[in-house]
Amino acid sequence: MKCSNCQSDNPNEARFCGECGAKLEIKCQSCGKENPPINKFCYECGHKLSESVKPAQVLNLDQPQSYIPKHLAEKILVGKASLEGERKQVTVLFADASGFTALSEKIDPEEVRSLMNNCLRLVIEEVHNYEGTINKFTGDGVMALFGAPIALEDHPYRAVSAALRIQESLKSFSEEIKRERGIDFKMRIGINTGLVVVGSIGNDLSMEYTAMGDTVNLASRLEGLAEPGTILISENTYRLVKDYFEFKPIGEIQVKGKSEPVKAYSAIGLTRIKGRFEISLERGLTKFVGREKELELIKDSLEKVKEGKGQIVCVIGEAGIGKSRLIHEFKSSIRDEEINYLEGHCISYGKSFSYLPIVEILKNNFTVDDRDDDELIKAKVETAINKMDSKLKDTIPIILDLLSVKTDFDILKDLDAGQKRQGIFEALKAITLRGSQIRPLVILIEDLHWIDKTSEDFINYLSGSVGNQRIMLLFTCRTGFVHSFIYNPYYTQIALTSLSTRECRVLIESTLLGENIPEDLMRLILERTGGNAFFVEEVTKSLLDTGIIIKSESGYMMNKNASQIDVPSTIQDVIMARIDRLEENRKRALQVGSVIGREFSYELLKKVSSLDDNELRDHLLTLINLELIYERGIFPDTNYVFKHALTHEVAYASLLVQKRKEIHERVGSAVEELYPNRLEEFYEVLAHHYNRADDKEKGLHYLTLAGKKAKEVVATEEALNYFREALKRLDEMPETETNEERKIDILFEMENIYDHIGKREEQKKILERIIDSSGVINDERRLSDGYIKQAEFLSVLEEYQKAQEVGESALTLKRKIGDKLGQGKALRGMGFINWRSGDYESALKYHQEALSVHRELGGGEAEGFELISLGEMHRKLGQYEDALSCLQEALRIYRELGISSGQHVSTFNIGSVYRDMGDYQACLEYYQECWRIIKARGYSSLSGVIAAASGLADIYLLLGNYQESLRYYSEALDIIRGLGDRSEEGNILSYMAAIYGILADYQQSVNHYKEALNIYRELGDKSSEGRVLTLIGNIYRQNLHDYNRAISFYKEGLEIKKEIEDISEIRSLSNSLGIACWNLGHYEEALAYYQDALEICKNTGNMLGEGITLSGMGVVYLSLCNYEEALKCNMDALNILKATGDLKVEGYILNSIGNVYYEIGDYQRAWKYYQESLKIRKELGDKKGEAWVLHNLGRVYRGLENYEEAKKCYKQALSLAEEVGEGELVANSKNALSEIKK
Repeated sequence: MKCSNCQSDNPNEARFCGECGAKLEIKCQSCGKENPPINKFCYECGHKLSESVKPAQVLNLDQPQSYIPKHLAEKILVGKASLEGERKQVTVLFADASGFTALSEKIDPEEVRSLMNNCLRLVIEEVHNYEGTINKFTGDGVMALFGAPIALEDHPYRAVSAALRIQESLKSFSEEIKRERGIDFKMRIGINTGLVVVGSIGNDLSMEYTAMGDTVNLASRLEGLAEPGTILISENTYRLVKDYFEFKPIGEIQVKGKSEPVKAYSAIGLTRIKGRFEISLERGLTKFVGREKELELIKDSLEKVKEGKGQIVCVIGEAGIGKSRLIHEFKSSIRDEEINYLEGHCISYGKSFSYLPIVEILKNNFTVDDRDDDELIKAKVETAINKMDSKLKDTIPIILDLLSVKTDFDILKDLDAGQKRQGIFEALKAITLRGSQIRPLVILIEDLHWIDKTSEDFINYLSGSVGNQRIMLLFTCRTGFVHSFIYNPYYTQIALTSLSTRECRVLIESTLLGENIPEDLMRLILERTGGNAFFVEEVTKSLLDTGIIIKSESGYMMNKNASQIDVPSTIQDVIMARIDRLEENRKRALQVGSVIGREFSYELLKKVSSLDDNELRDHLLTLINLELIYERGIFPDTNYVFKHALTHEVAYASLLVQKRKEIHERVGSAVEELYPNRLEEFYEVLAHHYNRADDKEKGLHYLTLAGKKAKEVVATEEALNYFREALKRLDEMPETETNEERKIDILFEMENIYDHIGKREEQKKILERIIDSSGVINDERRLSDGYIKQAEFLSVLEEYQKAQEVGESALTLKRKIGDKLGQGKALRGMGFINWRSGDYESALKYHQEALSVHRELGGGEAEGFELISLGEMHRKLGQYEDALSCLQEALRIYRELGISSGQHVSTFNIGSVYRDMGDYQACLEYYQECWRIIKARGYSSLSGVIAAASGLADIYLLLGNYQESLRYYSEALDIIRGLGDRSEEGNILSYMAAIYGILADYQQSVNHYKEALNIYRELGDKSSEGRVLTLIGNIYRQNLHDYNRAISFYKEGLEIKKEIEDISEIRSLSNSLGIACWNLGHYEEALAYYQDALEICKNTGNMLGEGITLSGMGVVYLSLCNYEEALKCNMDALNILKATGDLKVEGYILNSIGNVYYEIGDYQRAWKYYQESLKIRKELGDKKGEAWVLHNLGRVYRGLENYEEAKKCYKQALSLAEEVGEGELVANSKNALSEIKK
């Protein structure tokens, strides 16, 4: 044995050197530890000391197959083809050696390399233990990825776990270097989670990735900022793993390349694993558990529907909570019943597809499929409608138009946007109501949170008519979606909550077919799923798919890899992991389907994917069996639907943007080839796909067509969205004159919409863009058209001087370029401006000139329009004969041309002339004719039908026919709801409430006022809100005598009026509160309110209000037996009111003075004031007031013991009280008469 100190040889049994006396030790060739000579094995590492150690294999960093374990290599190679060119969410880990430079300076380079290889081996081993992959070596460190190319549901968890193990494994290694070399050698680690793009994966397992954003860069920067021996993670990763590990918050740190500091956390160690599955997704077809009560609620609603009590039911809850499954069970439960069940679905990108779920419902109802040509669809619709009710034949062209079927008669041609929209709504409602009369009808719309605006408006419109019909409107939507059905008296909301632990256990047993399930597996799934039905099912199936649990004869068991269970940490990772496990072509089929949409047809998928029938059918069958999609219809007319919306979203998001663009373009091209004669039906679909492709020209083309189509059916939000997207496309295209002209034309379309819906600020900006752009390209025709529109816009804003100037510029320009038709438009515009400003003479002149221009051009519709305008001018000027002449001529022209919209406007305006003339009967006849025209055509508009219905209601009100007035107001209300005009809806509800008040149906009056109140609150219309609160208070006080409720409404109204500083209404409400408090005997409170009102009157100089308030105070003082103050208040009030000349109030106060003298016992003076009051009441025809004064006179005569006169007065009071329906006075007078008889 050689002495390490003096190098002398010694016998093997020697323990100390015979030459120098040093202790003899043997160095382990494996770990380098010194051992006593008597040891046979190293006490540090267990290596046999007599054996030499083979030289360590050099780590070849350029050859991944040299260090990637075989099982991982196989996984990578199996999935590499389907992963290349995809976006993946991964967790990136950077590890770098601290102390490497100092080590290099002190020892031989070869030894440095050996030490670093040993260090990197430890790092690589831990990365591979958690199924991460080494992406590249960074000199003295590594970059590792978790989640790609091997799909990992919990990649953030694994990355942090690997980092902790790396630091733990390096401890002894670092301690040895410290001890032997005096150098601190530690690893710094940085971790971040985000997107990368998978590049190519070579057969040698080399990998290329492209960072998305700063995913990789931030991980690298965090590693550089970490203290040696620590792990620094980003906020992105922390959010995903915070329940799994202990962390020390570092706070915000400045990172190079970032303008703002970022939050970072230091990972310290593991904690107890907790369930964290809160993301939700739909799942079905396992045992139905935990929703039995909710199912019974829907069934109960259906029973009411069968009895003719319509219902609206909305199932609400987070994604995956079980909404669709509940609906599926309901549908199954009524399969054998005589019920018409129709369903439509909303899609995530469907907000721009007007009538999307409605069209699907129509197709279901009329058994229309995509292979039907126009003639077959037409035949199906006509047969079904005629079988349903021949009176509905006028709805056929409307239905066909919605189904994008061309017909020989274009009924939309003559109608404005509002008419078309309302006509569609009425036609849909008509067939819905008629269908429900044949058999009960259930209409389901799923995913209401994605509904397009027009469909939503129609549903709101229809919902008001289902109350007494055999109709159930059944919806599903996500939590947080706001709809207006909540105020409906026949609305039921079913909110789904998480399943209980017991219910989850039943669901797990059902998923695993009821086999024996180990408690640790049951517990694991329960902890991870949080009671979400989809989570429970998906996690369980994922465990089966990955082989983490296997089935044995005795049931299920967890295999040896149970400690590294791939249980998903997020739903996205669950779904993506399942998708990544698909065979390459099956995965591609699913991804192509995701680009087509949530639902895709077999025919379209085949065309886009270029797969043959057998191969594609095999792939789809596998996807169905895996419950990623489900099938509708019978092959080959088959559609496939992603079982869950988020499955569709995740599959779509996994594709590279460029790849998506290519597939979108192929889908658009396929639609064009498959349906060349039905392209209008697919404008929205084509716009969606080409707008996401690289073909900007086609994208612009179909966006524009889809916008115009939406505008035609008054789907304004959808139309604007299409036009905005079209403008974005144009901004990306070359700046040519043609493209500028296209841009201006689209802006004109948008301006027309903004004008129609009254969005003036947006309209102003669009007009400015039109004029600026037209000027830049020197397009005088478009510029002058812009001036016409701008002039009309300015007149609406009442900026008449500017409007005149701009209008004159338009007219001058039209004359300059010889645009005769445009000249007529400009003259009409000038007429409109002057009409708006009230200068009817000038307006008349311009319209007469415009009429001459249009007659010169051949007359026609434009001539009729000008005659209508002239008729309005003459009516405003009181020139009724001239007005009737113009309007009758317009009516003749429109009848000859067969233009119904012109006919209904003409007849309505003729009726309005007769109304102004006071000939209400003639007015009624023309209004009714107008109404017949509108109903015959089935269309209406804001300016047409609402005016007609409201006009009829008004004229019937003037004629005292309150029921007919209510009927037409109800018609107007339905129309307004369809058009979505909430403000006008509130107004009409208020009118109806007032009529119900006249009819003494006070509860209906209150109900209608309350509906209006909700609308005004929704709109933030404080003035109207306060007004309605006052009116409701009046009903409770004056008619229902519920003074407490009256006070509640008055106080709420008072607060609002104070908020908006409406002084007049504050005074009025203070008086009303004074009266109500007096009625309750709260005299001091009443006086306080009256005092507030009195102060306002004095400050504002309101003498009439001051007199009324003083009189009220007098009544209160009388109740307090303070006769002196009562007389003073009433006398002051009388003096003030005599000066104002208000006889009605004067008569009231004379009666109050009489009351004071009566209470004092001064019957003579009481009689005198009562007589004066009676005289005024008779003069005014105030029978109610007269009755009360006569009753008071009866009391005076009775006090004077003149019973005959008393009886006479009481009888007269009773007769008048019965006539005017004054119940309290009737009772008082009868009691008085009975007492006299006694």
